[in-house]
Amino acid sequence: KLETTARRLIVNAREQLEQAAQVSNSDERAAAYAHLIRSTALSRRGMDETLRFLTRIKNDQDPVRFVVMAELSNCPAPMFKEEHMDDLTVLVDSVIEARDTSYGTRSATERLAFAILREHAFEPMGGLFKFALRTFGRLTMRDGQFALYSMDWDSIPSSALEALFDEVYAFGVEANK
Repeated sequence: KLETTARRLIVNAREQLEQAAQVSNSDERAAAYAHLIRSTALSRRGMDETLRFLTRIKNDQDPVRFVVMAELSNCPAPMFKEEHMDDLTVLVDSVIEARDTSYGTRSATERLAFAILREHAFEPMGGLFKFALRTFGRLTMRDGQFALYSMDWDSIPSSALEALFDEVYAFGVEANK
């Protein structure tokens, strides 16, 4: 039933999908969050409300955070706007600060940051570009590693890659001492 609801415009589906996410079973909760994000992406609007609602996962289990970050990383990057930075920061910080963060959740968070970095590569002073840099920097500082695989790094202009290198290099060196 939620799959059908998720195919509706978010303005018509939001209430039912948000209610479905307020259950105690983590698998059902994760599925409801996924459907909420998909409906938002298909509608190409409503990301403000969706991200605000998703911030409730900050104290949730890793499998729920994984589904949320994976679905967000599949959203078209232009859907993320400057006004979403606070909510995106809460979501990313919840991944970085959690002790139970899995490799999959970290990878999904990196894919989201990469998509945002690529979308805003020509706006190095913009908030979302800086958000993406900060995300990579914090992930590197947390784990002492930086993922260079499975992403189309050739699609990023050299100036943006230099900014990213400057952001993460010092963290990586420090974490590996």
